[in-house]
Amino acid sequence: MEKPNLFSIATKELSQDAFITWLLQWADDKYKKENEHLCLLGKEFAKSLIKLDKKLNAENIKIAKVTAGRQWKNIDIWAEINDDYALIIEDKTQTGQHDEQLKRYKKIAENYYKGERKVICIYIKTGNECNSSLQYIQDNGWYIFSRSNFLAALKAFNTKNNIVEDFTSYLDNIEKETNSYQSKDKLKTWLAAQGFYLWLEKQVTDWNEWNYVANPSGGFLGFWYYFTACKKTKGAEIYIQLENRFDSGIDLCIKIGADWERTTEHLYKVYGILFEEAKKFNIEITKPKRFKAGAYSTVALVKNAFTTTSDEKLDLEKFLTVLTNTENLVAEAALKC
Repeated sequence: MEKPNLFSIATKELSQDAFITWLLQWADDKYKKENEHLCLLGKEFAKSLIKLDKKLNAENIKIAKVTAGRQWKNIDIWAEINDDYALIIEDKTQTGQHDEQLKRYKKIAENYYKGERKVICIYIKTGNECNSSLQYIQDNGWYIFSRSNFLAALKAFNTKNNIVEDFTSYLDNIEKETNSYQSKDKLKTWLAAQGFYLWLEKQVTDWNEWNYVANPSGGFLGFWYYFTACKKTKGAEIYIQLENRFDSGIDLCIKIGADWERTTEHLYKVYGILFEEAKKFNIEITKPKRFKAGAYSTVALVKNAFTTTSDEKLDLEKFLTVLTNTENLVAEAALKC
């Protein structure tokens, strides 16, 4: 029987901020007599954060003194370790960074410590985020501490602490639901839909990105890639986009965007080219319910992209075959558009 979980109820980032700060505070030597296992876990957690900076020889660090708190100059969590390190932590569950906030926080910390401590900026992400977004964060001098990193640190010691056990169970459940995408019905759920895109971004070689797209019709979780310049329409691009509307299903779309003649007539023209070329690649396409000429418009939907095996699992091998054929179709059609 599944027992009530504190963090499944208190799902806000502030609850996670509190847990991280609390665990770091336990790493101070003065709490060792109070609860040795929790103190050791706090030290292991703090060390795992420092070890993200590969230039430091963190394996041999002896953590003795830790001061940690929340909300300093809008920074989620800060921690001073021994006399050497300052951890600056941005903690995210489902949301991502915005408005160049991470650049500001890094600069604030470096200006404050003025070289007196080694500043280590850490982006803790317990939810899911696309790789291109995480790479941008790393390029700006932040280290990523993922859900799997967190679970590894938490499971290093058996603390038998209810709060730690609840948080570990909470993260385990996110991991389990994220990896449940192979069941097609599960794609109607948020975490499994994200898990499918996490799997997909590892399969495609082109630059790709995924995120939630809000629109008046209800929005969708989208994955876009394979942007291909049109040869005959200067400035226009054809590309591939997956659109998961959860209860309304998931579609594999061929889109047109960038600088193009935004008319339904042009959409019909491009669709006609795609329809003829599709025969070469053994895939079927259909028009959307109606053409809408905008900055980014759906030209065609690929039929039977998401089929299942005999045990109702998503046929991932067949999907990748359809996707490869769709890439070839887009490349060929772009030469004639």
